[in-house]
Amino acid sequence: MELNAQRIPLYPSIQFEPLDVEESALSKLHDEYEEFLATIYSKFMEELEHKWTLYGPIIKKTTLYKIAEKIYSLSGMNLPIPTGPHTEHNMFHTRSEDILAIAWHPYVDRLALAHKDNTVYIYEKDPESPNWTCTLLKHKFMNNITCLEWKPKAGGILAVGCRHGVCVWDLYAKRVKGAASVSTNSHHETVNVGLHPTAWMSYFRTPGQDHISSIAWDPSLSSNVFVAASTSTSTLVAYDIVTHLATPLKRYGKGNVLLRWSPDGNWLYSASMAGASRLWNTKTWTCTKFSNPPGLWVKSACWSPDSKSILYSMRGKRDLHILSRRTSDKDG
Repeated sequence: MELNAQRIPLYPSIQFEPLDVEESALSKLHDEYEEFLATIYSKFMEELEHKWTLYGPIIKKTTLYKIAEKIYSLSGMNLPIPTGPHTEHNMFHTRSEDILAIAWHPYVDRLALAHKDNTVYIYEKDPESPNWTCTLLKHKFMNNITCLEWKPKAGGILAVGCRHGVCVWDLYAKRVKGAASVSTNSHHETVNVGLHPTAWMSYFRTPGQDHISSIAWDPSLSSNVFVAASTSTSTLVAYDIVTHLATPLKRYGKGNVLLRWSPDGNWLYSASMAGASRLWNTKTWTCTKFSNPPGLWVKSACWSPDSKSILYSMRGKRDLHILSRRTSDKDG
């Protein structure tokens, strides 16, 4: 074998076996916390509705309210989510394969694998032995997984794109003991399996942004921002996982299918279902639009290490395209 001849080290193989593990105490604690928040929210809404009943008629007569109501109506936020072929990208069709997405950590021997049963398997290599440790991530919000993306410059933060939002897991948010695990053998390598004992999930969702298709993290140092794309709207949404603020980047169109953030953090490439691509300057959040041949959308893309060019391929074609920034372009 050529790899063996060149003495290239290979990782031990992994024989994937879907497992059904009961929820851990941490998962139950997470659900109890969500129920607690839901109770507080319900009481808050009841009080808000009571106040609105008392003072709503007066507020509606003000000029400021009428202006705000008009702006809200024009923004399209109260429109129903469109349905049709353009919202049903092939990544959301019924899929027969077991593995829906795979993401290898940028600098740690850690692999995330999304299974069709709405579970993410985390494989971690033991540096002192040929063993893999496998833990599971499960949550009721994690349905119809479409994409996985590790946060750069972070050891254990994983974003999971789902049908209605993004689940961001911090694998080391809580360090508890007593997690149950079982062992299986795979080609003489041991794989320990159980629910991840220290993971914690935060859920990010914006009304109208369903069918999450792609996620990109800002690679800038100390940044906690990621951008999510959706096939139901061309509006991208930037989330801050610390402040939980959501910032929409509104554009008209039929939705987006792919995002790629440049290594230097200054540029964000987005590809839409309508055959158009945009290059965003992340310092000013202005963009330049590029058109693809009719009926084609970008299937895959990657940046060059110097962030000056992006290479991409289109669905149904064997050509490789390259988009280069002019030397006059400034990084913000």
